[in-house]
Parts: sequence; structure tokens; C-alpha cells
Amino acid sequence: MSLLIQLIHGSEVLPKIRKFRFSEIIAQMNSFIFNVLNMVRRLHSANAMALKIVKQSDGARTVFKLSGRIRSGDIEGLRGQMDGHAEGIALDLEEVTLVDVDVVRFFGICEAKGVELVRCSPYIREWVFREQAAADETKS
Repeated sequence: MSLLIQLIHGSEVLPKIRKFRFSEIIAQMNSFIFNVLNMVRRLHSANAMALKIVKQSDGARTVFKLSGRIRSGDIEGLRGQMDGHAEGIALDLEEVTLVDVDVVRFFGICEAKGVELVRCSPYIREWVFREQAAADETKS
């Protein structure tokens, strides 16, 4: 018998391991995994900040500084703050972290009406272009 096996058999490690049943180990692992996933979900929720809108106007131009996550449910509120005007309005998207497809389509419609998208992240800009191209394809 090798020295390692003799050490394991001679120590108290093996008897302690034998005291656990397989079902107990699985239950403990499941509990651990659940706790880790729950913690990750809470951290993600905390980081996915809700939409914040700050309106700045100099008389000739109104800038809506948007930050956080924008969901399709936020579109009507933003549209309402824009008062149906498109000229002289800019949407500052520098601090936007996440958007969904309806928001991207809304940005494309706004841009087509004359709203300027300022400091837009490359992934949102590309997505707006793709949605506009897809909309143009379906019209033809």
C-alpha cells in the first residue's frame, strides 16, 4: 500500500468523509448554487439602474440626458416629456447602459423625425442602423 493511502486510512479524514450521504452532499450543493445565483441576481438588479431623465434647455435646444436602463415601458414617459416636438431636441445617451429592441426602434423613429442622438454608444448606434435597414426592407 502506498504511503498516501496509508496516511489517508490512518488519519481521521476518511471517517469524516464517510459520514456524509450522497443525498446530503447534493442537497448542500444545490443550496450553495441557489444562494450564489440569488446573489448574482440581486447584484445584477442593483446594477441595472432604472431610467433617469434630466432635461436641460437653453431656449433653442432641449437636451434629455438619459442614464441607466431603458425599457419599452419607459418610451411613453419619454415621449410625453418631449411634448411631441422633434426639432431642437437631442437625446444624450452617454450614460445609457441597456436598451431593448422597442427602445432602439423608438430611437430610429426619433432620429428620422429630426431628434439628434448625442454620445450614443457604438452598439446602440449599430443596432439603430440595423433596425432602420430592416424597416426599409419590409417597406420595399
